Amino acid sequence: MKSRSILKFVLCVALLSVLLVACENTKAQKSQSGKVNAAARKKGAENRAPDFTVTTLDGRQLSLSALRGKVVLLNFWASWCPPCLKELPHLERIYQKYKNQGALVVGMNVENNRSPEEIKKFVDNQGLNFPIAIASSEILSQYGISPIPHSFFIDKAGNIADQMKGYGRGAEVEMENKIRELLKK
Repeated sequence: MKSRSILKFVLCVALLSVLLVACENTKAQKSQSGKVNAAARKKGAENRAPDFTVTTLDGRQLSLSALRGKVVLLNFWASWCPPCLKELPHLERIYQKYKNQGALVVGMNVENNRSPEEIKKFVDNQGLNFPIAIASSEILSQYGISPIPHSFFIDKAGNIADQMKGYGRGAEVEMENKIRELLKK
């Protein structure tokens, strides 16, 4: 009986550790821009956001290169990540507020183990209207995603201007400030 309790405790600690590492719930952190993928650096476009084409959950094709001329907040998230769940409603507010001003929020779900239908149902239940796709392992690798949530602020020329890892107190204001700053350029 005692060994069963110890086993349960060890399993709980292990699960908690995995969640904390995979889903950082600390103050939003800045990371150095331009360190996203080695291929871009080899081409001399150190800050260029890696291009991708995906099918959104509503069936539309979305290409990052087609969004040039707009400011893009590219956000990687998962439904099991508590900070991501806190962040999603704010991303929707940013989308609604800035979509007619030249900024777009694009969500990239990282749950390759769930069907698009399951993720769409979750998104619909959350009332999210910004474009959302499931990130392929290639996209995750190109952007070096770890931890989540992880947001990239892409300028009108398609360059990564900044990025934010995690989500915590004050992140909403910081995200909006970054969007407004990029819209001015």
